[in-house]
Amino acid sequence: MLKIIKKVLNVFRRKNTKITTDINENFCNNHSHNELHETRTCKNTPQCQEKVTFYNKCTYFPSSFVILDTETTGFSPSTEHLIQIACIKVVDDVIVETFNEYVKPPIPIPEKIQKLTGITNEMVENSSNIYDIMPKLITFIGNNTIVCHNASFDMSFIQTNLNTINLSLIGNDVLDTLHLARKYIKDVENHKLETLKKHLHIDTPSHNALNDCEVTLKLYQHCKELCENRTPSINIKATQKNEMIELNELEKEYYAITKEIFAENNKDISHLKVSRTSIYFDINAFDYIFLRFKTTKKLKYWLAEATQQEILNIDSNVYIQEGGKDEKKYIRVFLEKPEDLKKFTEIILNRFDQLCVDKQRYDEWVANGKPMHYEAILKINSDKTVTIETRKY
Repeated sequence: MLKIIKKVLNVFRRKNTKITTDINENFCNNHSHNELHETRTCKNTPQCQEKVTFYNKCTYFPSSFVILDTETTGFSPSTEHLIQIACIKVVDDVIVETFNEYVKPPIPIPEKIQKLTGITNEMVENSSNIYDIMPKLITFIGNNTIVCHNASFDMSFIQTNLNTINLSLIGNDVLDTLHLARKYIKDVENHKLETLKKHLHIDTPSHNALNDCEVTLKLYQHCKELCENRTPSINIKATQKNEMIELNELEKEYYAITKEIFAENNKDISHLKVSRTSIYFDINAFDYIFLRFKTTKKLKYWLAEATQQEILNIDSNVYIQEGGKDEKKYIRVFLEKPEDLKKFTEIILNRFDQLCVDKQRYDEWVANGKPMHYEAILKINSDKTVTIETRKY
């Protein structure tokens, strides 16, 4: 009897819920690879929209970007609607323009939402609908990175509404200040925007999209400052488990220069961590060795993952050697001073970009690939490619 009931329920679910995965090839000119987004069809109501949750997560601190915030009639983009969209455009850390539009929804604004946001039905009565406002929003954003607090909420409403009116989805990078706050701000009860606003002593009203954009901007600037000014420590496995030691002067210089290279090229320095293995000092990205240096004893050098010719093409005067017994995939580069590392920015950034691609492929594989009874094993190969092995358990 239980088996029969389960079969009936499964048939009912299949008829009423459909999950499809579509390939959208027109996100943005600067995205050459196809991206996947998920759409869900819901009950057949006049106000129902296909929910689109895709957005391209950002991995760096941009200096030019657009802060975005929305107010809505409720929590689900499938059944609820936008009532306000606001943006602040920042170029080289200076506010240059704002966008603030009230939206007339196809349903009345619930009373609790009116009380929360201060947006009444009368305020939006003569406002434009999404068909008029969404194209203006896309033009305002352009190719800029988008910054939101709790980006999954705002972006799901934006993407769902774009999909509803048959416009291309946004493919811009999106940075979530909620993730930044969780990483850099620890001594708070929660990481809601209103809580963080009080913590940072920001005197701005809440639950209005433009005001929330102003708070999000200040929060972003605060997290960026915390990230840039943090001083790393190293956990040495050879010592006691929780014992921490500070970097020596040469290691501090290499780490500072690496962060400068990242900052100058709009790369996210929050991915960088430091560690020490045997006689080597490592700067890691995504928990994989990204740059390796020998900073102790008589011989001091950078272990470059490049060919001798690639190194000499950049600096024909630098002294190099083949790597030693445990350094076979490396070239020893004897830099006269730590600042000389900047000469090899292209090699360094290419290595990081490859790690980003490999990690993205791995994350997508874990999220969409094998079922849960498979274990994924990621290997970064010496030729900078990624190998994903599976093991059933």
